[in-house]
Amino acid sequence: MKKLLILVSLIVSSYSYAAPIWAEFQIKVDDPIKAASIAAATDRYMKSDFVKNNFNGSVHLNVYVSNGENPATHSLVWLFPSMTDASVFQTKSLDPTNRASQEFFGALSQNSEATSDLMHTFVTTWGDVSNDDRVWEVHNFYATDAGKVVNLTNKMMASMDGFPGQLGLSQNTYGNGDTSHAFTVGFETVEEMEGWQDKLATDPVFNKWLVDMGDVVEWKGSELVVNAAVYDSALTMEEFVE
Repeated sequence: MKKLLILVSLIVSSYSYAAPIWAEFQIKVDDPIKAASIAAATDRYMKSDFVKNNFNGSVHLNVYVSNGENPATHSLVWLFPSMTDASVFQTKSLDPTNRASQEFFGALSQNSEATSDLMHTFVTTWGDVSNDDRVWEVHNFYATDAGKVVNLTNKMMASMDGFPGQLGLSQNTYGNGDTSHAFTVGFETVEEMEGWQDKLATDPVFNKWLVDMGDVVEWKGSELVVNAAVYDSALTMEEFVE
């Protein structure tokens, strides 16, 4: 986690971004007791006076249901209105006199193994943005023409009826290897997700979109995550995508 905070601070010293960002800290947890300890530590941290007085973003504590060869079992996703907002908070978090942050980082170190640090810049969204969505698909890809990806997706979503969730597009800004972007698809429940997937299997609009997208993207793998806890009193999902 500290490595991620230092990375953000160094980046922001050279660049300024107005777009909202979300940073992932992916971890591997060996047993349920350690997972419970991390959940408890996250809850204490998010309820601390330091976070209440200094944090204007939101945090998702996620559990991976399926993520291929990725060894991570959990992730902490930090959403901020901008890279600058992230840097201000994270610089304060690195203060060695900050007891709340030190206890939180200590709990993470004692109960998990860091696997990767990733950063994304939010681009746009489709569907109904909702704070109630707790089940998320993440589809990573490399795009040769990001503008065409947006145009094709605009066309698909305008022709598709009954989509119950939210679809977001983000640029994979740092730490994402050979990927350039990600689609995030949010649903309230697994049942809602399954019902939509059943419809897509025979939907001609979606299948044409897949064919057209094949000309401009290379798919790099998908993940399924569930929000174990969400702390969004300072920044809701609706506010994040505005």
